[in-house]
Amino acid sequence: MEKKTLRVGVVGLGQIAQMEWLPYLHELGEYTLCALCDVSSSLVKQMAKLWNVPGMYTDWREMLKKERLDALVVLTINHTEICVAAAEAGLHLLIEKPLCDNLEQAELIRQAVVENHVTLMIGEMKRYDPGYLLGRNLIRNMKGLKLIRFRDYCDGLRRSQDEIMPVHIASDVPELLRERNAREHREAMIQLTGGKDPDLVETLLMGGVHDVDLLRDICGEPEKVDYCDIWNNGADLLAHMTVKNGARAVLEVGKAQHKWFDEEITAYGEEATVSIRFPNPYLKNAPTRVVIKEHCGTGYQERELAVSYDEAFRRELFHFYDCVVNKRLPDTCIEEGTADIRLIQKIFSAYRQGGKEEIK
Repeated sequence: MEKKTLRVGVVGLGQIAQMEWLPYLHELGEYTLCALCDVSSSLVKQMAKLWNVPGMYTDWREMLKKERLDALVVLTINHTEICVAAAEAGLHLLIEKPLCDNLEQAELIRQAVVENHVTLMIGEMKRYDPGYLLGRNLIRNMKGLKLIRFRDYCDGLRRSQDEIMPVHIASDVPELLRERNAREHREAMIQLTGGKDPDLVETLLMGGVHDVDLLRDICGEPEKVDYCDIWNNGADLLAHMTVKNGARAVLEVGKAQHKWFDEEITAYGEEATVSIRFPNPYLKNAPTRVVIKEHCGTGYQERELAVSYDEAFRRELFHFYDCVVNKRLPDTCIEEGTADIRLIQKIFSAYRQGGKEEIK
C-alpha cells in the first residue's frame, strides 16, 4: 500500500519558519510543500525559490480557495481567523504556540475544529524532545518531590540566529498592515489581562508558554497560584504555585542580554535531584541533557544522560502526520493549548491581586 503524503501550505514565513519548519517539511517524505503565504511578497518569492514550492500567495484566503491542501501550518502571531477558516475548509492544522491570545479565541477555534472533524496540533515541540521525555518520567516517578523549578532566561535565540542560519527579513510589509496586526494583538492582550497592563503578559504568553505547558505536563494542573511578581517593564516574571501532593512549583521567565541559552527544569526530591537542560533549539541535533544527582554509599554521584540526537521539531512533524493519517488525538491538542492559556490567565490574575509591602 502506497504511503499517503500530506499536501501542506504554510502561512507565515518569519524566523521560526525559515530555521525549522520549512527545512523539515521539505526533507520529510510524509509531506509535500505545495504553497507558501506571507504578507511580504518578496519573502514568499525567496522562500518558494529556496524550497522549490510552486504556490505563492500574500493572502491566505486566496491560498485556501485555490490550493488543494490536506493541512495548513500556521506560523503567524494571530492564529484565530486563519484557523477557523482553514478548519471550515476541512484542513488539518499544525500551529505555532501559543494556541491563541485568550480563552474566547480558543473557544472559536475549538468549535470550528470539532464541527469540521479536523485535527489541530499545537507546536509545543519540547513535548516531543526525547531528553525531556526521559527527564519528565524520572521526575514523575521520583520519591518525595518537594520543589520543581522551571527557569527560562533567554535572549540567546535572536543573538545567535545569524551565526547558525541567516534569516531573510521582510522589508516590503505595508505599515498600515503592521499597525493593524499590532493593534489586534494588543486588544487580545487587554482582554486576557482584564483590561490592564497588556505588555506585562507578553513575556509569559509569547516567551514562557513552553514552560507553562511543560509545568502542566509534569505536574498536572496546579492546585493554586500562590504568588506572582512581574517587573522590569514586563520583561521578567516569577510565579509560585502549589501542585499535587503539596509540592511547590516555581516559574522563572525573563529576557536576558547574554548570548548563551539558559532554559532548565530542576526537580528536588527526598533522595535525588533531576535536571533537564535544554539546548538552543536552533542548534541542529544538540541533545537535551538530563542530569541526575543521587546518593551513592556515604557520598553521592552525578550522572548525565543524552538520550538522542533526534530533533524535537522533526519528531513533532512525525507525530502530526500520525495523528492525521490514523485519526489520533495529538499530545498537544487544542484542550492542552486552552489549558495553557487558562493557567497564564490565573498567573496574571495572581499578580494583579497580590499586595506588596515596602520594608522601610
